[in-house]
Formats: sequence, C-alpha cells, structure tokens
Amino acid sequence: MAGPTVTGPEVRVVIQLLEQALLRLSWDAGRQLEHLSRLGVGPDEPALEFDHVFARVAGMVRAGLVPLAVAEVLRPVDRTLAEMTESGEREWSVRAVSESPAWRRLREAAGVALQSVRPSLIRSGRAGRIGSGEDAGKFVKVEELPGSPPSHLVLMSRDREFTDGCGDYWVEDRESLEAFFVECGWGVDWAGADGQQQ
Repeated sequence: MAGPTVTGPEVRVVIQLLEQALLRLSWDAGRQLEHLSRLGVGPDEPALEFDHVFARVAGMVRAGLVPLAVAEVLRPVDRTLAEMTESGEREWSVRAVSESPAWRRLREAAGVALQSVRPSLIRSGRAGRIGSGEDAGKFVKVEELPGSPPSHLVLMSRDREFTDGCGDYWVEDRESLEAFFVECGWGVDWAGADGQQQ
C-alpha cells in the first residue's frame, strides 16, 4: 500500500507523530523497556501516545484531509490495545512487555501499520521545520555521510539557511537516526519549511 497523501503542514506533522508512535510500539521488548526507564514512565505510555495521535488522525480522516485507508491500517493496532486494556492491569506491567503474547501481537501490528503509512519518516539532504517537541519552530537537516552502513549528521538551526544558533548531532546508522528523531519527539514538516521562526 502506498503512503498517505496529506494536505497542509499540520497534517504532515500529525502523520510524522503517528509514525513515531508506531515505531515505539514496534520496538523489541528490550528497547521498549530501556525507553520507558529512561523517561520514567509506565508501560502504558506508548499506548496513550498512540491513542492521542490516532484520535487526531481519525478527525482528519472525517474531515477528508487524509485517506480512509490510513485509519484502516491502524485498526489492528487500536483493536489489540483495546483488548489489552480489557484484560486489565496484567498487560501493563514490565513483565508483560517482555513476556505477554499480546505485546508481541502489538509489535507485529504496529510494524505492519508503520510500513503502510510511512512514505519516509526522515528525508536526507533537505531542510524541514520541527513542528513538535522542545525544538518546535527550529529547522533540521540530515546529511548522509559516507560509510557502510552510512552514518548521519543531524543539523539544527533557528533559520532555514542554517546560520543562526546552529548545532549538530552524529548518529551511526539509519536505525539510530530514526530512534533519535523519536526520542526528540519531533514531527517535521519536510515540505513546508519556508516560513521563519517568530
């Protein structure tokens, strides 16, 4: 299935946040638990994050801003989470994250949905405007560096020309790059980065 056709910067940012939520849900148990421990939150946090974004996506589907097919590929994830909630507290323990068949089904469903909705989580070689997280309003650009596998340099700035308040981060591979964006909580509008930060 092709990625969704979206309209407007806000919709693009919501789709980015959806991709990030699905990516977290698709991580293996060890990575999920490490992420939860680092943030100091419980196992239900990724589910709450998905529910929040899914509600926004559903509203945009009703408004005709994103295709109905986007909501359809998310339903197995939503259904699995609903079943886990109906099962009670036992599905929301640290042990369940590692051992529960429901969590394994959730990871599988999230992985399938992620591949369906994401045309590209991160675009290299072009500026994007960060629409969420602590760095909202700033600009980001990813440069792919030579190597096998290639590493990446993440550039940040207050302006689109990358002349004001610049900083950079190095990540070792594509998987680490995607994880970096997820950890930062960025929803990036890669197509509408022409405006300047106020």
